[in-house]
Order: sequence, then C-alpha cells, then structure tokens
Amino acid sequence: MKEILGKIARFLKLDRGDMPVFLASLLLALSIWFIHNLALKYTDFVSVQVVAKSSIEGHAELSTNSAEVVARARCIGFSIVNMKLRHSDKVISIHDEDFHHLSGDTYYLTSKELMGFSHELFGEGSVVEYFVTDTVMFRFAPVSHRKVPVVLNGSFEAESGYMLPGGVRLSPDSVTVYGEQSRLSTVGEVFTAKMYKNGITNDGQGVLKLSKIKGLRLSEDEVRYSYTAVRYVDIPSTSDIQIVNKPIDKKLVVVPSSADIRYRCAFPLATDPSTSAMLYVDYEDYLASRSGKCPVRLRVKSSDVIDYTIDPMYVEVFEQ
Repeated sequence: MKEILGKIARFLKLDRGDMPVFLASLLLALSIWFIHNLALKYTDFVSVQVVAKSSIEGHAELSTNSAEVVARARCIGFSIVNMKLRHSDKVISIHDEDFHHLSGDTYYLTSKELMGFSHELFGEGSVVEYFVTDTVMFRFAPVSHRKVPVVLNGSFEAESGYMLPGGVRLSPDSVTVYGEQSRLSTVGEVFTAKMYKNGITNDGQGVLKLSKIKGLRLSEDEVRYSYTAVRYVDIPSTSDIQIVNKPIDKKLVVVPSSADIRYRCAFPLATDPSTSAMLYVDYEDYLASRSGKCPVRLRVKSSDVIDYTIDPMYVEVFEQ
C-alpha cells in the first residue's frame, strides 16, 4: 500500500508535505462516492426477520415467533446495507383486520397483506416487485383480560350561567386490559391523563391519553372526550304533590303536600315549564316501601328543561 501511494505521489509530483492533504482529499472523495452510491436505488432480493405487533383480543401484544419475509424489491442502498447487517428482529404494527385466523392462537398474513407494509419492512421509498414469501405465520400467546371503565382524571367546569348537560362524554368509555390474572384483579378502572377546564361557554372536544399500568396492556392508548355547553336560566316554582295509579277506594295523604322545584331551562326561554309540570308520587312506590317514604317525581312537557331539582326529594305517605 505504501509503495502504491509512493507511485501515485511521484506520478502527481507530490512532495512529502503534500501527502496529508492528498490523503484527506482522497478520503473525502471516497466518502462522497460511497454516500452517493448508497443513496441510489438498486433492485435486489432482500429479507427481514419480523415480529408482529397487534391488539388481537385475548392475546399478547407481540408474537412469540419471528418470521422471515423475502422479496425482490427496488430499495435505497442504505436500506439494503442496513437489512444485510441487521441482526435483530423488526417489529411491525399490524391491524387486527389484516390477519387471517388459522387455528388456535396462530394467525397469518399473505403476500397481499404484506404489500401494504413494504415501507415498514424494507424502508421508505422501497418498491416491491414480488414477494418470495407467500405466507407468514405468527403465534400470539393467550393472556387474561377484562373490560374496565375509563374514568376522567380532572374536571370540566362551566362558566356561571352555563352548564354541561350530560357531563363530559368519553369514547370509548371502557377499554380491555390484558395481563396476568393476579395483576388484572387489582384493576377496577383506567384513568385518563389529567385535564382541568374552567369557564366553559362553548361545546368542545379533544383527545386524552390513558395512564399506563405497569405490567399490563390496554386495548386503547387514548380516548376522545366531548361536551355540550348550554346557557340556562333558573325558574323556581312550587307545586302540590299528587298521587297517581291509586285505587279509587284508597285514601292517602302526602306529607308534606307540596315541594319546591328549580328548573334549569335553555336560554332564551320559550315557555314557562311550570305551567305544564306535575309533581306526583306513584302508588306502586308506596306499596314497595316499608316505611311509606316515597320519591317525588316530575312530569314536564316543556322541551326547554335541561335539568331540575326537587326539594324535598322524598315525602311520607299515610293511609287515612
């Protein structure tokens, strides 16, 4: 090598002081040439070892085996070199609906489904001519699971004079948790990330991440939240309490005989709800009650009523 460099130096008429600059320039030129060639596209047979990642209900997230996927593809040189030097498995996220169920815990993909993952398999910009591997099999170990509700971690408060009828809605409102039975038995709900909103006057929606639970997997990573904000007015009223479904031969007394109602109605108010409302006690509730204490119910026709409160909520019923 030293002799070759000496011949090149004599040919180029370089003295000893010029050699470091020459060698640095040569190395730079080789690097540029190497990078340029790796950035070009080449057609070759390429292969990767794949571990499938999915969320098939009742099964582990990762397949217990890896499968080799071989294809003839046109890829960037960097991707080809990376695949040839790579010794670890490549984890590919695959939608549940892309799998075919063979039997038991075994699922498979055909070349048709694999075509949709060509970029994940062989790199961005790759174009697969055809797959040598026609079918790949994956086994997902069964795991215990249970469905639990999603709980909002935080609060949403409306501005004074506004309310959120129905509260904050979460979608989905429950998720499936996967893992060892001993861990699952301690989980009764899954919490969202913390969020606090005050002074709400308009409808809103968004996305909340779910808090992860160590050693367990969730079927969803996030949920959508939404709420409706409505401006309201308070309408106070007092009404006598009637008894419905009472046999004709029965004489009953309600104590107290009236109750206060506070309506919350959408603004602007179209009609006074108290004109079409009726407070009552159901005779069936009286029969089911051992103490004679019955809930007071409201029947109202007005569509403007968003919410209401009754005071008292329970009254006593006596036979005469």
